[in-house]
Amino acid sequence: MRFQVLASGSKGNSTFFEAGDARVVVDHGISTRQLCLRLGEIGVEPESIDAIIVTHEHTDHVGGIRVWRKRFATPVIVNRPTAECIPGLKPVHGPIHFYKTGDTIDLGGVRVNTFPVSHDAADPVGLVFEWKGRRVGMVTDFGQATELVRRRLADSDALILEFNHDTDMLINGPYPWPLKDRIRRKHGHMSNDQASNLLRDIAHPGLKALVLAHLSHENNRPSLAMKCATAVLNGKCAKTKIQVGEQNCIAEPVILD
Repeated sequence: MRFQVLASGSKGNSTFFEAGDARVVVDHGISTRQLCLRLGEIGVEPESIDAIIVTHEHTDHVGGIRVWRKRFATPVIVNRPTAECIPGLKPVHGPIHFYKTGDTIDLGGVRVNTFPVSHDAADPVGLVFEWKGRRVGMVTDFGQATELVRRRLADSDALILEFNHDTDMLINGPYPWPLKDRIRRKHGHMSNDQASNLLRDIAHPGLKALVLAHLSHENNRPSLAMKCATAVLNGKCAKTKIQVGEQNCIAEPVILD
């Protein structure tokens, strides 16, 4: 199993997963041109993508889907409440496969478990990819670490986890107060401290990789997020490789044998 975060941040998100014969993109929040370029940089032809899985309808996660579907016949896998919120997502432009949140999606032997998360979208989900005993958990937009989230992410071999903002930077930053309040609420985004508390609960010695995702450009710094995550993992998970997902750079590949 291999995955790479192609883009991560408030201006666009996309992640590539590969296991067995399945090649999947999770979210298409960057331009189709950029997604094709970044796939090409990691040696993947756009035509080889088997499906695009959508986690929720916000533009930074679906902004490129409409153009992509004009060029490629890639199936889109999405729940109905989310699909209804995406302009131009019509079957005439290519196949759409619907799932219900909580379903397990089977992609050529790769199991993708979906579960609900707390975010201000129609029906947002987190994902866990399973293949030959390996598990990769992914939640990039959520404001509250529920017990369900903890259970689903537990025992993961790798995690892609939101570290959106530093609380002090957010409070003292340039955003208007209504937006600050929205980000801090339970349907908003995870702070470094909140994400660290979740990580403390689910980290284990077998955790091989952690990608810190969806960092705010205005309200966070990679060094701050990394410091928080490292403080949790030091000693407990000394062998875990940590990296930060970035907006304009492809993350290093994570390979699980």
